[in-house]
Formats: sequence, structure tokens, C-alpha cells
Amino acid sequence: WQPFAPALDRQNCLWQLETDLRSALQHEQLLLHFQPRYSADGARVVAVEALLRWQHPVEGLLAAYVFLPLAERSDLIVAIERWLLREACAAARHWPQSIAVSVSLAPAHFSRGDAPRAVRDALTDSRLPANRLQVQVAEQVMLGCADGAMTALTALNEAGVGLILDEFGSGYCSLGYLRIYPFDAVKIDPRFIAGLASSPQDRGLVRGIIDLGRAMGVRVIGAGVDTEQQLLSLQDDRCAEVQGL
Repeated sequence: WQPFAPALDRQNCLWQLETDLRSALQHEQLLLHFQPRYSADGARVVAVEALLRWQHPVEGLLAAYVFLPLAERSDLIVAIERWLLREACAAARHWPQSIAVSVSLAPAHFSRGDAPRAVRDALTDSRLPANRLQVQVAEQVMLGCADGAMTALTALNEAGVGLILDEFGSGYCSLGYLRIYPFDAVKIDPRFIAGLASSPQDRGLVRGIIDLGRAMGVRVIGAGVDTEQQLLSLQDDRCAEVQGL
């Protein structure tokens, strides 16, 4: 026995959530929400990001950040993200050809699963052209397994899939990654976008990332745009694309 503590209750809740997650796929409790990404002038939708959600029978609608860390502790992340890829590609098959679908893959999928094969299977099953799929990856993918990440990202690039480096500017070696890995675009960390109106340092950093991207031929996406002032600042700095929170 041991005295009760709030931390024990939280841990028990996480264990129960992880147990429930194992049956979520079988009971069709996972679903996708779609968030558009616009050209910086707002004239057109260029892509739509597929956001994973879990309609839990007791807890209600859960965002990915609540349950994906639990999935990453086991190989369950591979099965969930294979489902995510299939569903996102199948949905995009019915959209206008000018609109791509963007999917985030967790670092654990690259280390424990075969990300290129999962992407190929989803494209084949949906008959979606590879150039209409964009895969977003975080810096942790390269930190966890540099050789494996290079092989996987190169295979995706050669297949014609777009590659986006997520949360650019927040990591230790993001600039070096643009020289080594075949990224087509970078997404600026939303924390810097949030400070555009109030922080000269953040404004200078964002402007520098945009200039760097243009110089290297990489599209720059402003993520987390929540106000008109943020949008105007990104337009003035000639950011290529914008996405909301």
C-alpha cells in the first residue's frame, strides 16, 4: 500500500487512456479535422493540414497532443499514423487538384515504422498523385536517427512527396537541416508569429527566416497566424504562405 497522491491519480488516468486508445481504431473513434493553409495574400487555399482527433466515448473530443505521446510509447503510433495517411489521402482525392494535403508524422514513426512504405501504400490505395501530399516532420526526426531520417526523407522526396520542416527556428540545428535534408518548405514556430506585433526581436527573427528561405529556394510558412496585424507583417516581409492556430 502507499498513501494516495494526486500524481498517482493522473498516472492511472493516463494508463486508462492508453488502454482505451488501443481499441479506438477498431471502434472507429479516430477522425480528422482539416485546417486550410493560404497563400500569404489570402487569395487561394494552397493546402489543407489533416489534424488527428479522438472522439473518446467518455472524455469527449481529444486533440492529438493529449493522446499521441501515449501512442508513441509503443508501436501503436505506427498503426494510427498509417490510418491517418490513408484517410487524409482518400479525402484529398476528391478535392481540386490545386490543393495538397499536409500530414504530420511523429518521430517514432520514422524510428519504429517504415514511413516511406506507409506513404506509398496510402498514395496507391487512394490514387492520389504524390505531389499532392506533403509530409511535415519535426527536428526530433533528425535528432533521433540521422541516417535513417536521411534515407526515409530522401525516399519520400524521390517519390515526389513534399517535405516540410515543422516548428522552424525552435531547435538547435534547423539551419543545418536545410543544407542536408531535401525540404521543400519550412514552417515558422508559432511562438515567433505570436510576438510579431510586440517583440522587435521576434519580428527580426521571422524576417530573417523568410529571407533565408527565399535565398535557399525554400517556401516559408507562417504558422499560428491569429490577428490581422500578424498577417500584414508577414505579407510585408513577403512570406509565401500562412496558416492559423
